[in-house]
Amino acid sequence: MGIALTILTMILIGALIGGLTNSLAIKMLFRPYEAKYIGKWRLPFTPGVIPKRREQLAVQLGDMVVDYLITPDGMQKKLKDPALKQQLLTFFNKEWRGFKENAGSLTNVLEKLNITVKEEDIKRKISTSVLEFYKQKVEENRDTSLKSIFEGKWEEEIKQLRSELVEIGQTKAAAMLKEEETKSQIRDVIEQYIASRGFIANMIASMFNSEELAGKVQHLLVQYIESKSGKEWLASLVESQWQEWMKKDIGAYEAILLNRQIQSALTETLENNLPIRKVLDKPIHTFIEPYEKELLERILPQMLDQALEKIASKIPTMLDHLALDKIVEEQVASFPTSRIEQLLLSISKREFKLITYLGAVLGGLIGAFQGIIFVFFG
Repeated sequence: MGIALTILTMILIGALIGGLTNSLAIKMLFRPYEAKYIGKWRLPFTPGVIPKRREQLAVQLGDMVVDYLITPDGMQKKLKDPALKQQLLTFFNKEWRGFKENAGSLTNVLEKLNITVKEEDIKRKISTSVLEFYKQKVEENRDTSLKSIFEGKWEEEIKQLRSELVEIGQTKAAAMLKEEETKSQIRDVIEQYIASRGFIANMIASMFNSEELAGKVQHLLVQYIESKSGKEWLASLVESQWQEWMKKDIGAYEAILLNRQIQSALTETLENNLPIRKVLDKPIHTFIEPYEKELLERILPQMLDQALEKIASKIPTMLDHLALDKIVEEQVASFPTSRIEQLLLSISKREFKLITYLGAVLGGLIGAFQGIIFVFFG
């Protein structure tokens, strides 16, 4: 009984010493945080290992991150992973759906971006830009003939325009000739003509009523203008005048084209007809919806491929510029020692406990061995 008690006592003492020794060793990794002094004499093993070597630890962690964790090869491999591309495509599609539902009108989007837009300002800017472009083109083409500009272009439209001009001219001319004032002017012309021809002409004219004669002339003129021959004559006049215009350079019409009234009319027409308010109040997704399928199924994947490829090729340079090792080093060096202790303990708490238990087990085995030696050889 005495032998067993002796050996058991030695085992317990050894286990206690072993466990406490390992526990103390673990504590001394972190504690004390600062050097302790008795007078001017610094106590050994103060501060603890990690507080004492914190700067070296920061450097080593920075090097480890750059050399083994966040490497150019690893980053490039991740960027070329098809799964990443699919995740990004899913993300962009989800964002697009949310954007369509919540974006509202173009005005709403601009307001969210703190961009103030006034309808009048937009109209003024557009009309000013168009007017400047118009004047620039007139100046650039002042030595260019109209024929060279219109040749081979808008032939059907020009033909239709000339036909409409003939129709309008025929209608207007007939209406003007039918007016009572025109009849009076014809009568005056006849009377002046007869008066200028002397006695014989007056004698012949006395045989006719000038009012009736003017009416007959008016009727003949209206009849001719409204006839097919009259229309063909007007068409030939329009064609002849058109060809005459086509021979001249733009410069010949510069004074007309750049006339203030023309410019004012152009500006006013633009400002009165530009549907700016309608555009601003239109839901923004409607501008893109016609191209949505093409955008999401072809353009976006292509752009994403190119972007990932470009980023992957620039990763080594980017990592060099980022200097991740320095960032990690600075962050770790700035950590409070207590924070580093909590971090390491949260990761390795179980292992530290096992080390403590291992010390107790080894101490117990050594105690048992010592007890046996003491009993049998003491």
